[in-house]
Amino acid sequence: MKEQSPAGKPFGNYQGRAVISYSICNKHGMEAHILNLGGILSKLLVPGRDGKLRNVVFGFDHFSNYVPNLDHHIGSLVGRYANRIGGAAFSINGQRFQLAANEGKNILHGGNNNLSGRFWNATAIDDHLLRLQIESPDGDEGFPGKLDVQVTIAVTDNNELSLQYEAISSRPTHVCFTQHAYFNLSGSPSNVLNHDVWVDAACITETDNQHIPTGNYISVKGTAYNLTKPIAIKDIIQKIPEGLDDNFVLRNDDDASFKTRKVAGLYDPDSGILMEVHTSEPGLQVYTANHLHKIISPFAIPLFPAICLEAQHFPDSPNKPQFPSTLLLPDQIYRQNTRYGFSIKKQKD
Repeated sequence: MKEQSPAGKPFGNYQGRAVISYSICNKHGMEAHILNLGGILSKLLVPGRDGKLRNVVFGFDHFSNYVPNLDHHIGSLVGRYANRIGGAAFSINGQRFQLAANEGKNILHGGNNNLSGRFWNATAIDDHLLRLQIESPDGDEGFPGKLDVQVTIAVTDNNELSLQYEAISSRPTHVCFTQHAYFNLSGSPSNVLNHDVWVDAACITETDNQHIPTGNYISVKGTAYNLTKPIAIKDIIQKIPEGLDDNFVLRNDDDASFKTRKVAGLYDPDSGILMEVHTSEPGLQVYTANHLHKIISPFAIPLFPAICLEAQHFPDSPNKPQFPSTLLLPDQIYRQNTRYGFSIKKQKD
């Protein structure tokens, strides 16, 4: 397919550069708005049971509202390493690499100057497909290797938001990417406590008090983390008042086939919108937006206003050889395929 010149609309300015919003859509009216700053998914318009389009992701109408909240990664592409690495360090072939700690002694979502707050090169391929590219230099936030990243985002006629990631590195390094959308399928500024969620995971990774994995797996059977059948988020919060911020184990092997499978779902009985997550990744970080109500915002944000379903590898995998590997060698290509599919349940439960 012949590439066209990028097309988009001005959305603001940041560090002396123009922030551009790109719109991609399908024949059913589903539409995604994506910024060249951080690859931020600022809007995702999906038809509800009533046929009206609803914005199902948390975001702002003006870029100035994103600026003081960039460390919350609202709707952004997260890397070079999504989630946490304990001690902000890892070793490769006996060489230790010290990373930029930004959460106590640990590193979260790639460090202080991570890719969520940088400009990506955007190319509009056609009305339904956008390609984002960025180069992260060798030593960026302490990570070894020059990393070239490409993310192809599409809105398909099957009402899916599709993300295909690729990356290559000049040196052995560790790589983990995700999309950090905050979903609320009601399309309103309400909480998601009445949403139902399910995750096809028999275990979570045990963590310490800093959210760093111990290396052990914990069975969800008989616990509040058992999401193998749809459960209302309010019922989870009743048992876990602080909310979820946990890695659910979809698989614990090093399968490199990159085949996607359905791993999770989210349903709002009021709007009738059902979202299903398909991914090639071994883990899903489920985060009930536990702190989003504290951000700087022009409008009031309720407790638990959204939920993140972040397909990724496990936190601290570089220091846990028993976890699926995140090591990327110069002769390899990092790949990830993740899709968020939307449909309607015709009748309320």
